[in-house]
Amino acid sequence: RRLLRRIGALLRVPGAAWLEDQVSAALLAMERREASVAIPVGAALNSMVYDAESATGLQLTGEQHAAVVKLLGLPVAALQGGAGVGKTTVMKVLATAWEFAGGDVVMGALAGKAALTVSRGASSPARPRLAYTIARLIGMLQRQRAQEDDPELKRPASDVTFTSRTLLVIDEAGMLDTPSLHTLLRLLPDGARVLFAGDEGQLPPVGIGKVFHDLVAEGSRVARLTQ
Repeated sequence: RRLLRRIGALLRVPGAAWLEDQVSAALLAMERREASVAIPVGAALNSMVYDAESATGLQLTGEQHAAVVKLLGLPVAALQGGAGVGKTTVMKVLATAWEFAGGDVVMGALAGKAALTVSRGASSPARPRLAYTIARLIGMLQRQRAQEDDPELKRPASDVTFTSRTLLVIDEAGMLDTPSLHTLLRLLPDGARVLFAGDEGQLPPVGIGKVFHDLVAEGSRVARLTQ
């Protein structure tokens, strides 16, 4: 009845296939845009990461340091690691380094408890960082877009402003479904970047799709923590 599309051995439902193709196109477009935040290379990049470690009072392992260096250079990136390998530590140092380079960081997670956990772990007295649920991030982006269309509209003072220099860090990304990610990517300003952090061995998405798992399986955009 032509209700499924066959691509090789894969059968795709048309609606889900459209969402998947839109997400893929959005991520590829994000990678092709000129960087809005200049990240140094080589020794200068290593030095910036060491400065971020010092500012946070953390000392990364060699594996963690290499992960931060790699992730800072990727417009679309995934941080993969099981429990206890220091994903939150890496995110904290990476966020600080990104801010040193002139960018701003917004953190989120699907569930409120996970958002609270990453907020506590990635914050310090000098640099408090709130993390938000995906639903709240989408709401803030929708209100920002509406205000851009009509400057007379008011937004809550608690809303974050997303810019071309924003790095959006999504923790517990293995649980993120394709429709939610599609909405986020559609609303993010041009130039913004995305870092997915999670563990492919934990809970699967609550809805259709498995973008984080696919990024980890593809491999080129992934930093892996194993120790």
